[in-house]
Amino acid sequence: MGAPVKSYRNKGVDVAVWETRNGGYSITWRKSYKDKQTGEYKDSKTLFPSDAKLLIELLQTAIAFCEENDTRPPYTPSDDDKVPFWVYGVCVCVCVCV
Repeated sequence: MGAPVKSYRNKGVDVAVWETRNGGYSITWRKSYKDKQTGEYKDSKTLFPSDAKLLIELLQTAIAFCEENDTRPPYTPSDDDKVPFWVYGVCVCVCVCV
């Protein structure tokens, strides 16, 4: 995989935009911190509220970049893409019951 086409960083929160094979974009994110004992940078799966706010802002910027630069024709769903109503009901029931 090559380099991202666009990247954003703020206080240890990184968001990167990657070009996909079909000409669209995908977005990845990570949070890193410097380990005080080893001095090494490590990735974290934990977001504090302030980190989450930064992530949301960076994601909004990345999404805007994707929307402005996507040259593919707009997606229009076909009848094959429609999911029967009962499938949604099963998903809701499973999520609520578990």
